[in-house]
Amino acid sequence: MREIKLRAWDGEEWHYDVGITPSGITLHFDGWSTVGDVGAQHATLKEEPDWPHVQYIGIKDKKRTEEHPEGQEVYEGDIAIEHPYFGCEWEARQGLVVIEYGAPWMKFANWGHSLNGYEAILEIVGNATENPELLKETK
Repeated sequence: MREIKLRAWDGEEWHYDVGITPSGITLHFDGWSTVGDVGAQHATLKEEPDWPHVQYIGIKDKKRTEEHPEGQEVYEGDIAIEHPYFGCEWEARQGLVVIEYGAPWMKFANWGHSLNGYEAILEIVGNATENPELLKETK
């Protein structure tokens, strides 16, 4: 089963401490509050209806860095390069990661395919929110 994680864009940066309400509004962790005389702590959540959220698709890309030694988590809206695998005869191609039919997909200009089992061939190069110019290069 795929781990469910979300991130949300506030217009300047990504927040990874988010959830959503049943009606689809983004919730974000807003600190800790003290309750009563005993000093118990509880999390304060704030609704952020203008923050769009995207979902982790359950795989990591093939790049290994100091910051991401096991690969970077792939979220819907990420723009990735799909490298050839298993001796396939195509060139690397760039596409947009989406969730369709309840599963992660890689979308290109005129077609797409499921990403189930494709962890080893993706390389994140940006995302549609911060790098919309990269969408023009999607083949």
